[in-house]
Amino acid sequence: MKAASAVLVQSQRQPGVLGLALPLVVIAAGSAGVTAAITVVLDVIALTLPLAGAVFVGLWFLCLRATRANPFFDRDLLLATRFWAGKGETRVLIAGGRISRGQA
Repeated sequence: MKAASAVLVQSQRQPGVLGLALPLVVIAAGSAGVTAAITVVLDVIALTLPLAGAVFVGLWFLCLRATRANPFFDRDLLLATRFWAGKGETRVLIAGGRISRGQA
């Protein structure tokens, strides 16, 4: 007899809205909001809701497809910028925390 796994597969998924992780929903909704603001600034009020809706649905669909292909898509998209953010700085790596004479 095989022992049942103690890990629940459903609990390993990130909570989401509309099938997407929350950061991806925020990106889609924020892009739709920016689109709506641009149409208001350009005084094309009649296109505000259709364009904002199309941008939201389009980004939602693209992110949903990417998430189904790669469950870690949201982390790949958002955390990669944090990794490369501090690469302009010079860091000195010292073995064991000791600096020998002549090095500073």
